Amino acid sequence: MTTSVYRTTYRKAAISIPFESDEVYVPAEDSQLTADCACEAVCGTVAVLSDNSQASSVSGTSQDHSGSVKKQSPCLFDLKDEIRVLEIGCGSGFVSAVLSAEVRAFSEDPAHPERRRKKMILTACDISPAALEQTEKCVSGDTGIRPDHFRLIRSDLFSAFSPDDRFDLIIFNPPYLPTSEDEKVPGWLNYAFDGGLSGRDTIDRFLENAAAHLLPGGSVLLLISSITGPDEVSEKMSRCGLSSEIAGTVRCSFEELMVLRGHLL
Repeated sequence: MTTSVYRTTYRKAAISIPFESDEVYVPAEDSQLTADCACEAVCGTVAVLSDNSQASSVSGTSQDHSGSVKKQSPCLFDLKDEIRVLEIGCGSGFVSAVLSAEVRAFSEDPAHPERRRKKMILTACDISPAALEQTEKCVSGDTGIRPDHFRLIRSDLFSAFSPDDRFDLIIFNPPYLPTSEDEKVPGWLNYAFDGGLSGRDTIDRFLENAAAHLLPGGSVLLLISSITGPDEVSEKMSRCGLSSEIAGTVRCSFEELMVLRGHLL
C-alpha cells in the first residue's frame, strides 16, 4: 500500500489530505460538488469549486473541470440558529471537513457578529471502519468544529439510527456506478463504487428511508450521475415523498455529475 495525497484549495488556501488506506475513496469532482452544495445549503456560500481551475490533484495528477451551484434562498442559517446535519457515506471525510470549516468561517465573520450564535451539530456515518478512521482524522483537523458538535457512527445508511434521529439536512454522495459481479473491487472500497447493475441500488435504499429522518422543512442533497438515470432517480424521490431539483452540476470526462436537492412534499 502506498500513501496518496489529495490536494485542492479551500477559500484559496491549499489543502493536502494524506491517505494511508487504499480502502477509502479519494475525493474527486463528485466530492467537491457535494461539498459546495452542502456549504450553499447551510451558509449560502460556495467554497471549493469557485476556487479551482484545476480542481483536484491526487499524487500529482490534475483534472480540469468547471461546475456551477444553484443559489438556494434562504439557506438553513437564515432560518435557524442551530441546525442538525447528517452525512451518509462520509468516506474520506472531505465533505464534512469542508462544511465544518465553512460554518466556522461563516459564524466568525467579523462583519457579521450576529452569526456567532449559529451552530451546526454534525453526524457522519459510514459502513466502512477505514472510512470512519479517515473521516475522524480529516474532520478533527483545523476545521474548528467542537468535539461535542460532531459524532461518528458506523452504519449501513440509516440502520444504526432510531426514528427519533432526524435532521435539517442529509447529504449523500452514494456509489452510483452500474456494477456487475465481475466489476466489483475487493474490500471496503467496493462500497464506494458499487451501485448494482442499474447504479441505483444504494440510492433507492437511501431514498426509501430518507424522508423519515428529516425534520420539518428539512432536505436531502443527493449526488448522481448522467449514467445513473436522473429521471428514474427523480421519480423515485417523488414516490418517497421528496421533491427534486438540481442544486449543482459539474461536467467530467465521461459523465455529468449533479446534486439533486429534495424537500419533504
